[in-house]
Amino acid sequence: MARMDSMWPGAFDLAAGKAQIARSVHAPSSAIVAMTQPGTDLFGISNTGGSKYVILPGGVAVAHGGHVAGAIGVS
Repeated sequence: MARMDSMWPGAFDLAAGKAQIARSVHAPSSAIVAMTQPGTDLFGISNTGGSKYVILPGGVAVAHGGHVAGAIGVS
């Protein structure tokens, strides 16, 4: 984890949440934004798991050997 000097401290939490959802769904966080809107099957997913998921573009899963090894989140 890294945060640039003078950046808003909350950006760190947003980036971590974007990485968490990308790792969990094995896809970029931007890929599920439309699936999490009101009236859709995944609406409310951001409230699960202690609200650790952030449904905004900026998270990317990192794969190695066909398996998700981690993720990167940027905010």
